[in-house]
Amino acid sequence: MKEKINFAIEPSLNSIVSYIRWIAIVAIAGILLSGIIFVQPGEAIIVLRFGKLVGNTRVEQVRQPGLHFTLPLIDEVVRVPVRKIQEIRIDELYSESYIRDVTTTGYALTGDDNIVLLDVVLKYKIIDPLKYVLEVEDPEKVLKELATSALTREISSLFVDDILTKQKKELASYVLINTQDRADRINIGVQLVTLEFTRLQPPHEVKGAFDLVTSTYVQMETMIQAAKSYQAKVIPEAVSERDSMIQKARSYKAERIARAKSDVAQFYGVIKEYQKNPRIVHERLYREKVENIMRKVANKVVIPTGENGENIILP
Repeated sequence: MKEKINFAIEPSLNSIVSYIRWIAIVAIAGILLSGIIFVQPGEAIIVLRFGKLVGNTRVEQVRQPGLHFTLPLIDEVVRVPVRKIQEIRIDELYSESYIRDVTTTGYALTGDDNIVLLDVVLKYKIIDPLKYVLEVEDPEKVLKELATSALTREISSLFVDDILTKQKKELASYVLINTQDRADRINIGVQLVTLEFTRLQPPHEVKGAFDLVTSTYVQMETMIQAAKSYQAKVIPEAVSERDSMIQKARSYKAERIARAKSDVAQFYGVIKEYQKNPRIVHERLYREKVENIMRKVANKVVIPTGENGENIILP
């Protein structure tokens, strides 16, 4: 009886062992294949083995797009998007509702003791994966704290009207430069791209009054730009007209002086001739004047005496 049972169990055990063998083979193959890593374009990977960086040179340490092999269950693979523009939202200085408790509401204090609310997006890209992964535990948190610190410090030196109007771009530029400088000092390995204000406004309690001031400022700037455009148009026209008038006056002056000099020279020439032969010069001048007069009345007839004793000139 026992022999029959053993004969029945033996094929089942062999089948189970076979299944286990195949499962082990598949598991081992899966584990081995899991060590093959494909790096996508636009990213790089860093491999840590027992917490230690793998590779002796930078090329070995920062692996570029393509297939790479790592030790399964031992190596830790960190993917770093080196070409993608990352974004960090800084909203700790903004409040959606009215400020009821300044100890729990986010805001920034200006240099003239006013309050502004701002929501900011900081954009950056990773330029050094090793520094980004290994130097700082939480790079995004650190960047956020650096940008927030620069914002509050710079806002505290400006007037609220300037922050909301003409110095908005200067504020963003200063914070970007300051944050980049401090990030470089602690070797985060990033390059800041832009800092954008998605919302920048006074508290909701006084927002209406500030909006009126802002709109008035915008209207003033519009009028100033219109005046500058008119100035840029009118002044060149006036300058051109002035230059033209000056040129005409100079030409007229030169012409009159030349004519006067000619008349003076002619007059002195007549005087000299008159001093030599007065009678001849007198008759010549008389004849020239009569000829000039006759040329003007050549086609007219002069009747000596009219009804009123005046000369009558007819065609």
